[in-house]
Parts: sequence; structure tokens; C-alpha cells
Amino acid sequence: MQRPLKSEALRLFASGLFRLGINGVDKFRIVTFHSIQYHPNDKWHTSPKVFESQMRFLSDSGYRTCRISDIVDQWPDILRSQEKTVALTFDDGLLNNFTIVAEILSKFNMRATFFISTENIGAERTFPVSQGLEYFRDTMMLCWDDIRVMQRSGFEIGSHAHSHDMIAKMPSQLAHKNIAASKRVIETELNTEIVSFAYPYGHKDAYAKWTGKILRDLGFRAACTQMGGALTVRNDLFELPRIGIKGSDSLDVFKHKVSGAYDFLRWL
Repeated sequence: MQRPLKSEALRLFASGLFRLGINGVDKFRIVTFHSIQYHPNDKWHTSPKVFESQMRFLSDSGYRTCRISDIVDQWPDILRSQEKTVALTFDDGLLNNFTIVAEILSKFNMRATFFISTENIGAERTFPVSQGLEYFRDTMMLCWDDIRVMQRSGFEIGSHAHSHDMIAKMPSQLAHKNIAASKRVIETELNTEIVSFAYPYGHKDAYAKWTGKILRDLGFRAACTQMGGALTVRNDLFELPRIGIKGSDSLDVFKHKVSGAYDFLRWL
């Protein structure tokens, strides 16, 4: 099945579940964004207009937003809240997360976690150097001054490793070194403890039980994957599921993903 046809079939199936009410709108979910800017690549880049409409939907629909550190601090009681809640996360450390995203989130009084890959962050704004960030070769990265402003605004900064490589495919010593370097750099630059991690790529081959142990030993308290689904008390805090939001997602698709109509993808 060609990719566009497959995507359309999944969209129609999810839409049907949504209309039938076969979802879990009352459940807690984490969503993932990357770049928010106008760009011809609509997989990794969401337009600011679409992104703002998505945040307006959450606000108008009564959703509360939180950070990954909030989940950890309130686990598992946060899952019992009567409020509809979604955790907003942004991967990689792209400049538009500061120049565009932060302003829109502040407009709606929303919280979020930004996971940065420290190999690509410096004193000045530069283009990414990690091989895994080839989709963003024409997109500037944050600098430390930008990140400090975001942190002072109440946003959480988490680690996305040092290099954007698949942690579980590394020898364990190299994985430890890569993760530790990122944590050390962020904590030094921001003068605060870093407790949240997001696995680069995030699919089932990107993490393992032994990577979770490394994170625990280094002082992390949670890690995010890119495996979809709602949070439950059965979740391992070092394998938290997230739902990816693509730039091509319409507002309806976003609503369906947040409501749980796409949760079935976790089992495919």
C-alpha cells in the first residue's frame, strides 16, 4: 500500500472510531511536535497557523496542559484527575520553538517540555550537525540564551541525548557517555536538575530496559518514547508513550489523536 493511501485509510478508520465514541477522551496523553514554521516538508514542520488552531482547540475544549516533570511529581495521582489533560512536548531544540512556539503557548497559558539534543546547541544559533537531524538542515537551532529565557518562562527543558543517535543501538558504555554528556551540559548551562529524557527516534528499537537503567542511574526520573497510546498506571516511567503530530495533520486529525482515536496504532 502506498504511503498516502495508507495514511488516508488510517485517517478514515480513526475518524470512524471518533464518530462512534470509541476512544478515550478522558485519558491522559502526551503529544510530540518538532518544527513549527512554514516549510514545504509537512511531515516534520507544522505551520504556525495550524499549530495555533490546535492550541486554541485544547484551550477552548478545557484541556489542561502539563510538563513531563509534572507527570513524575504527581505520579500516579495525575492520572486520576477529572480534568482533561495533555502533555505537550517538542523534540530536538529548533529555534522556532522559541521564536514561534513559546509565544503561542504563553498566549494560551500552556506548559510544555522541550527536549534538546546538546550536540546541536551552542552559544550562538547554528544549523544542526547531528546526522539524525537531516530533515532540519535549513532550520536554525536554539542557543543557550534562548533556552534560558524559555526556562525562566516556566517551560521544562529535557534531554534528547547529546547526539541524535539511536541510544539502544549503541554499546552500553557509549550510550551512557552520550546521555551523561547531555545531562551534564544542560545542568551546567541552566543551573538546574534535569529529570526528563526523550529517546531519539523513539520507536520500539530506540530504547530497552537497559537504557532505562542507565537513565535511572544518571538521575533521570522519566523517559519518553514515540510509541502511541494513553498513559496508564501500568506504564513504566522510563517508557512513556507519546503521540506524534505531523505537519500534515488537519485540525480534525489532531482532535482525533488527542481523543484517542489513533491509539490503535500502538498495536500495529
